[in-house]
Amino acid sequence: MVSMSGLRDLLEAAIGEGVFPGACYAVHRDGRTARGAVGRHTYCPDDPATRLDTVWDLASVSKVVGTTTGAMILFEEGRLELDRPVADLLPEFGQNGKEKITPRNLLVHNSGLVAFRPYHRTRSDSDQVLDAIYGEELVYETGSKSVYSDLSMIVLQKLMERISGQPLDAFLAERVFKPLGMKETGYRPDPARCAPTETVEPWRAELRRKRGVRLDEIWIRGEVHDPTAT
Repeated sequence: MVSMSGLRDLLEAAIGEGVFPGACYAVHRDGRTARGAVGRHTYCPDDPATRLDTVWDLASVSKVVGTTTGAMILFEEGRLELDRPVADLLPEFGQNGKEKITPRNLLVHNSGLVAFRPYHRTRSDSDQVLDAIYGEELVYETGSKSVYSDLSMIVLQKLMERISGQPLDAFLAERVFKPLGMKETGYRPDPARCAPTETVEPWRAELRRKRGVRLDEIWIRGEVHDPTAT
């Protein structure tokens, strides 16, 4: 077994300094692997201890590991044409200058879509957010520069769902995560196993109140952190 005493000491020192409340690690070297967990889900001494099976929020890593990989699978199968206008299959998107945007533009973030909109302040469900995105005007000429955009990935998700006939989480579970043996990777985890990302913001608390769910939970735990994706 690889000795990880130095790493554990470093992580425990960081916990003591308030850098983070807990962590898991895995190091592979010379054919051997060392794994371990330190700390707790939060700084509260009564909160669950971090375990090797604690589930962590991957945040925007999901766009690369999941969405982009799924898009390339559809491309290899000839079902996603990178240079065909998105509006051909998602006609509701083809308005206000977005008629010629392609999946390639969405993937490389040069579509012309704005980087971010605070839809969580004015919209209360995904259909309303999608309608707002479909109605967006471009903030720069398509292809003229690259601007990382949450909106591009959301549109790509809807396009992939239209092509595959499956929700994105089900498609990726079947075509990406399961074949790779990624048994603990997905989009709808058990909140009890999840390390929290941060405390619930006022807008999220209000949205939960409207939906009548998880009213007593003060942590974002097992729930998408990005407000645009909520």
